Amino acid sequence: VKVVDTVGAGDGFVGTFVSGLASGWPIDKCLRHAVVAGSLTCKSPGAQPAMKANLGEIAKHVNEIEIEVDACGKEDVDLTALNAQSRKRKHAS
Repeated sequence: VKVVDTVGAGDGFVGTFVSGLASGWPIDKCLRHAVVAGSLTCKSPGAQPAMKANLGEIAKHVNEIEIEVDACGKEDVDLTALNAQSRKRKHAS
């Protein structure tokens, strides 16, 4: 992606990721779609115009993303436990 403006990239990522989780997608699928959505947001200046990436455009690029997360692929991922582990690591630093 040729970056024009990064405004809204985080919003695009988080919105897509949470939407995927709410739809029951596995974490790896949520991450792939979120990475693409956040990246596509950077193609246009400003947040609102850049958020117009549609599912077709995201789907076109989603298989180009390789995600390696320990929890990916596990059907019984406990997000609360993962969050707690993350907080422990953060406080230990």
